[in-house]
Amino acid sequence: MKPCYIIITASHNRPNLLVRNIQYMLNQSYDNWLQIIVDDSSSEDMTEVFNFIDNDRRIHLIQFEFNKGCNAARNGALDFIEEQGLDGFICIVDDDDYIVPDALQKMNNLIISNPGYRWYTADSCFPDGKKACQMKKYGRLSYLQNRVFSNDIKGDLTHFIDAGICKGVRFTDKFRNAHEWSFFSKLSFEHELFAFEENITIKEYLEGGLTKLRVSHQNPLKVRQFRVDTLSKLVSKRQLSSEQLLLSKELIKNGQTKLALSILKSIAPYQMFTLKFYRYLIRASLLSKRYTRR
Repeated sequence: MKPCYIIITASHNRPNLLVRNIQYMLNQSYDNWLQIIVDDSSSEDMTEVFNFIDNDRRIHLIQFEFNKGCNAARNGALDFIEEQGLDGFICIVDDDDYIVPDALQKMNNLIISNPGYRWYTADSCFPDGKKACQMKKYGRLSYLQNRVFSNDIKGDLTHFIDAGICKGVRFTDKFRNAHEWSFFSKLSFEHELFAFEENITIKEYLEGGLTKLRVSHQNPLKVRQFRVDTLSKLVSKRQLSSEQLLLSKELIKNGQTKLALSILKSIAPYQMFTLKFYRYLIRASLLSKRYTRR
């Protein structure tokens, strides 16, 4: 049997973009797909969207009563997939993005030619054809090692993930939006991915979108703490120490010098040969003495 491709689309107050997104799904030559749309409590007129949904049983709509953010919307779709026992490859395509013509057929052909994996990725591009991702290598990769701890993977990839390995794994509820890396990192703990050099989705970074808003820059200390908490369960103490070093920097900035010193001392065996370690250690020590005198 042909595998099913399950497209998750989170949307909020962008009916025109969502209609375009759905239209590209309906135009696919590969017909074994489902689309799960999560309307995150839109206040805009969604009549045109509902007409599309009513005319195709492959499209399922979940509506939130209250606005919860992109991460909760995606988790709602994952919950639905798990509750319904759906099988196939899950792909996330937000409402301002859309898949290229024959995308699913192209992806299916690539997967058939490279069997044995439960996680595949493909490239994405902008409407002008320019790459939205930067890959130093393709083929068999580790998301943790090749994305989180190196620059082999940059930008937005299109992920196709076996629904079976997503059970119990969800996007973070610590932030309403962004930080998808934590979801993929958890998957990466047990599963490698296979990357294809093929544009599958079109990305648009619109005003008001997450990329323009620079979500991760709004609370750097909270972000750094979140990274350490997440990765502490997934990587070695040596690898984690590089994230703890950056956390200590943010703690120093926020006047939490005692906690910064405690972290720096704990990672000394792994970071003692780096200049940043001594820079932060000296700064934290000096500031700690200054606060003590006061």
